[in-house]
Amino acid sequence: MENTQQLIAINKPLKLDIEHYGHWKVNMQQIIQGIDLEAWISVEEGWTHPVTKDANGKEIPKPKKSWSAEEKLEAKFNAKALSAIFTSLPRNQFTRVQGCTSAKEAWDILQVSFEGTSNVKRTCIDMLESEFESLTMGAGDSIDDFSSKLSSIRQEAIVLGKNYKDKKLVKKFLRSLPTKFQSHKSAIEVALNSDDLKFDHVVGMMQAYELQLKKKEQTVGKGLALMADRSVEIEDQVSMMVKKYFGKYEAGQRGGSSSQFKSGAEKKFQKLDKQVC
Repeated sequence: MENTQQLIAINKPLKLDIEHYGHWKVNMQQIIQGIDLEAWISVEEGWTHPVTKDANGKEIPKPKKSWSAEEKLEAKFNAKALSAIFTSLPRNQFTRVQGCTSAKEAWDILQVSFEGTSNVKRTCIDMLESEFESLTMGAGDSIDDFSSKLSSIRQEAIVLGKNYKDKKLVKKFLRSLPTKFQSHKSAIEVALNSDDLKFDHVVGMMQAYELQLKKKEQTVGKGLALMADRSVEIEDQVSMMVKKYFGKYEAGQRGGSSSQFKSGAEKKFQKLDKQVC
């Protein structure tokens, strides 16, 4: 099982998208921890090549064959973490860290590159805040679509050090709902204290209501379709009857019994009128 998971990770590696660095960062942390917790520790605390001293007392890199078991293990965890980071980078981003020998060094370079200094972080947070405030639920958006957009902004903000609490997310979510959700939104606000609600809980309630609306729309749609089909069927019957009786009427005129056919046609039309009504 372990070998299978490793193959999947190699075949479909996570790739860094510079516009969604926060998504990459959170996922990469979990991937490295999934490889081994010690691998993530090497990212946090760093790793240095073991050294030894030469005859003059100067520190020099220690030959690998002389490494202790502990030094080999630490190097192994660092290599795993560094490999995961390298594999996740597109070529144009890989050049930033290709000379790194420690996972921490590569991680820190990428973090500074995409998160920047405190001033850059503040600017990024302000941009997210603006995106959050201007976000609205479009006519074609589902509850899942819109809630996912809010959650994405929340996660990006967390990476930058800002956390949107459930209270703010719930208020933004309810405020952005279109008219068709108004009755259920009002029921929630009246029956429950929105300040105490969890964002995921409110989303779940609205998703359930959305399913009910879709079922009603489908039922109404089927009813209208049946009515339309019935109307077409009756129109066809009328058309056939007109042709049939018109032919008989002409024949009746020639035979002197047109009133008889005319009376029969009127009765048939009256019967169809009742079916339509």
